[in-house]
Formats: sequence, C-alpha cells, structure tokens
Amino acid sequence: MTLRDSDDTGPLLSAGERERGWHDRIPVWRRLRIRSWRIRWPLILLALAAVAYIGHLALDPDTRARLSKASNTAFKTWTGPSEEDLDAARRARQLMKDMKERYPEESGHQLPRLDNYVALERLASCLEAGTCTDNERRVILLGSFHFGHSELGWNGGEQVWARATLSAIRELNHTYLFSWGHMDTLLNYQALPELVTHVLWERLQMDHCEKRNETNYLEMDKADYQTKPWHNWQTGPKRCMQSADYPQGIPYWKSFHFWFFVETVHPLGPHWVLSPENYDLWYNNNVNHTYLGYSIEHRCKMFPTFEHREHRGLILAKTLNYFDKTRNKFYQVIGKARDGVRPVTEDGKEVKFELVTTVGDKGDRIDDPSMESLGRMDQKAWTGVLARSKLLLGIGHPIVSPSPYYALCMGVPFIQPLEFWDRTNPDDRTRWGTQQMALRMIQEPYVYHVRQGDEEGLRDAMQRAVDNPIEPYIPPEMKWDAFMGRVQSLLTRDWQAEAKAYVAWKYDDAPEWQHLAMDSPYKG
Repeated sequence: MTLRDSDDTGPLLSAGERERGWHDRIPVWRRLRIRSWRIRWPLILLALAAVAYIGHLALDPDTRARLSKASNTAFKTWTGPSEEDLDAARRARQLMKDMKERYPEESGHQLPRLDNYVALERLASCLEAGTCTDNERRVILLGSFHFGHSELGWNGGEQVWARATLSAIRELNHTYLFSWGHMDTLLNYQALPELVTHVLWERLQMDHCEKRNETNYLEMDKADYQTKPWHNWQTGPKRCMQSADYPQGIPYWKSFHFWFFVETVHPLGPHWVLSPENYDLWYNNNVNHTYLGYSIEHRCKMFPTFEHREHRGLILAKTLNYFDKTRNKFYQVIGKARDGVRPVTEDGKEVKFELVTTVGDKGDRIDDPSMESLGRMDQKAWTGVLARSKLLLGIGHPIVSPSPYYALCMGVPFIQPLEFWDRTNPDDRTRWGTQQMALRMIQEPYVYHVRQGDEEGLRDAMQRAVDNPIEPYIPPEMKWDAFMGRVQSLLTRDWQAEAKAYVAWKYDDAPEWQHLAMDSPYKG
C-alpha cells in the first residue's frame, strides 16, 4: 500500500512503457542473468527435491507416516474460502459502495474514509482467496473522531494517544475502519457484525447510540450533521446499541470509551473505559480503567536534539489565560525566579536567562513574567523551540499532556508545580498532587517538583536544570514494547465473559440487564 506523503504516488508505468512490455525495460545485464537462471533453475529444483527426499528417508518410519498423513490431510481438507467468508467479502464490498453513496467527498473527513476503502478491499480480497490471517479477520471500529483527526494531522493530547493506538493496531495487522458519528459506526458494524471485535467510541457518540429509539431518532438525526441526510437508510426498528428487542445492534461488551480523562459512565463499569494514563496510580486504585496508555518512542526519534542549547526555558501553556491568577500556580513569582538564574558567557558575551512561550499571537504581551509571546506554532516549529531550550516549565495547565514526555525524550528536563502534599509527611510522593501526575515519581535531574508560589524553590529548580543537562529519557511504561503488550491484552481478553460476570455482580443478574452481555445473532 502506498503511504500518503511518499514520492511513490504516480502510476508505476507510463502508457508507452506498458505497450513495450516488461522485457524491454530490463537492463541488459539483468536479461543475461535471467537467461542463465532459465538454464539453471530446473537443475536447482531437482537438487532441492533430492535433498528433501534424502532427508525424508532419514526419518524413522513412524515419523514419515505421520508427516505423509498430515500432508495428505492438509491437501484434502483445504477446499478454498468458505461460503461464510465469501458472503463477508460481498458485504465488505457493498459497505464500500454504501460509504461512497452516503458520505460523498463534499461531506468532509474524506481522507480517513479513503483508508476505509483500502482496508475493506484488502479484507474482501483475502476473504475471497481464503488467505486472511486471524488478525486481518478481526475488525476494529474507530468510533472516536480523535482517530480521524490524528490522520488529518491534529496534535492535541487525544490525537497523540489515538495516533499511537492506531500505529499499534496497524502493527498487529488488524483491520480497522474510521467513523464520524453513531450512525456511521452502526453502518460499519451491521455490514460485518461477526468480524467486529471492538468498537472504540467517543463517549458522547456512544451516548447518542444508546438514546436512539423510535421516539427520538428523527430529532437526533436532525442534530447529527455528520451523517445527514442519510439516516433514512435504517428501516425497521430505530435503534443503535444491542437490546433484547434489537439484538442486531452494537453489543455493549464490544464497546469501549476511548476517553482521555478520569470520569466513568460506562454501563459495564470502569474496565470498559480506556485511558491514556494509569489513573489507578493517581487515585489510590479507585478508578479501575483499562490503562492503554501510549508510546512516544518511535515519534521521539523524529524530533531533533542539540548539544548546545539556548540559555532559556519554554513555558508550557496553550492559551493566554493559563497565566491568569486563577490558573497559574507560580503567579507573580515566575519573573523574579527567572531573573535569579545566573547568566552564561557565550562568544565573550554575557547572555541572560530567558523564558519564552508560544501562546496566542506573536507579540502578545504577558505581564508575569514580562515578555512577548513567540506566537502559536505548528508541532514541528514548537518542538524545534523546545529542543533548543534548557528546560520546560509547567505552570499548572494543561494536565495529562504529552508535551512533558516530548521534552524528556529530547533531553529537556521538566519543572512542574506541586499543588498539594501531606503536611505531616511532605516527602511522600504518593500523596502529592502535581500538574502531570504520571511524572510525580520521577526525580531530578529529569523532573523537578516545586511547591506552588515558591519563588526561591522555582529559581533554584531552574538553576539546577540549567546546570545539569540530561540525556534523552522515556519512562519505561511509554516504551513501545510495554505499550504493545497492553494493546494486545485489550484485543485478546474475553470481554463477553467479563461482562457476564459484571452483570451478575453489579446488577444481580437481573433480566433487564442481560442485554449488556448478550450473544450476537450473527455467527462469528
């Protein structure tokens, strides 16, 4: 498959080349080699067959008999693709047609839909040929728009997480389909229900799917502009999620919230909420989300690193109001702390320590610290500024951000505010509340923790960070292998069995809750 943005996007052969034929396009030296191989290959095949036969004779009679029987059985039992696979291939091709009809190019979000067509064609082809691997047969529906946005180049925390998850799914060779709304997701599911193993929902879209019924579907369709005006394709009962009177709906036990934060509202409980961080370590094991996390290891290698850095730090912030008194944990102390960091001498000149930020527009004024913003940048430019800085300073927001991980992987230490702690045991990090909770256990010289409002502590931390440069660092749980292990666990667990156990425990196995773990009417 040709990757987007690669140079290999044109036709492989021009019209003239196609007419001349393949032989005339082979260099002379290669033609000679082909001629010699034409002479030699029968002899080589005979030699290989002789070696194989001699090896076969060297085996004991029982082993030879077992191998012969297994070989004969394999040839006799494989009769090509099953009728079920051929039917699934037909439905995959029909789904392509339905997508193109119901979501034409002018409706937007077209780029990820092109990936859908490639995925469906590959799935249909291997089903027809009887060559699908087990993973290729497993279809994952990407019902959170963050997956599509990650393909479109967005770089917020949710998209960074989605992009890593998508990379893992690709590496495992699963089939995946993008969708942009609950009816879009339902269309994909009902085309290939026996092959769909997981639906990674945006929480609001699953909520819409749950609420869709005979009395409100028209109003919901009117509001859901993403799939308008194609909602009238659903005939019969107007439903979306699986229920006793709509068994063909999307099963709850296959449905997961792809949710960046800590709240839990899934009817099957917190295990069906996927999270980017291990919130159990933050909240004393009271969250119980399925920690999926992500890895920045591959992407980190794309970022620049510099031995010589400018005598400055970068303040982590998204908008100008992050510097306001209500949000800024170092309000009215940043400038004083900055001015207390020692200057350095470069090329015979004294260079003062500076702090920069990239919020708002270029030239926007920030009172504390007194400076002008460099202006909002794309990710490439922003990482260039970060990579040339000596530290990254957090002031309280954003939380759960990938940016501190990017800093560490580029060899830039992170300073963050310590917002609360145990007064009787201030060194107990398990009782700390910090901006980036996942980093509270990492110590200097990688991560510095400064109590909010502590001017002297902030100045000393910045000075130590400047004086003690670090090597690139990635936390162990964000290594690629660790992340892949968690993704594989998600995709191989028996979620229906867990759902049945949860219904028995949480709902006393009451009949009205059996739909949360019910079987699908489709063979799979």
